[in-house]
Amino acid sequence: MYARKALAYGMDMDELGLSQIGNQKFWRTGGSLFSKGNIWYDGNAGEGVYNVHDIENAKEMLKKSGYDGTPIVILNGKDDNVESQGAIALKDQLEDIGFNVELQLYDRPTVVEQRSKVDAWNLHLTYFLETNPDPQVFGAWVGSNG
Repeated sequence: MYARKALAYGMDMDELGLSQIGNQKFWRTGGSLFSKGNIWYDGNAGEGVYNVHDIENAKEMLKKSGYDGTPIVILNGKDDNVESQGAIALKDQLEDIGFNVELQLYDRPTVVEQRSKVDAWNLHLTYFLETNPDPQVFGAWVGSNG
């Protein structure tokens, strides 16, 4: 539990967005699955946990976790700049708080193969595109009671 909190507190989502996409016009770091203006938008989603970026708290949580230095494996594609640049930035962020990180960048078929192996990786950085803002499409994720 504490190691997960350390990871959450240690991540700088703005830095990840800049490293993955660049121009802030094309990404957002809000915790809500839906963008402003959508009836299911929640401006408080993830509050207190998501995008906190508190390095000192992250280090404290990692210490409390009893983390033994076992490498955390980030598995991502090297042929997708959004994934690879984000994975590199995430590796740096996690190392800054004390995790030992192993970055594995592969071609897409190898990533898909490795992702199917439960014990082969710990983190896979990806991105989400909201191509259809119709809440009905997302019912399976957010439930049917809005």
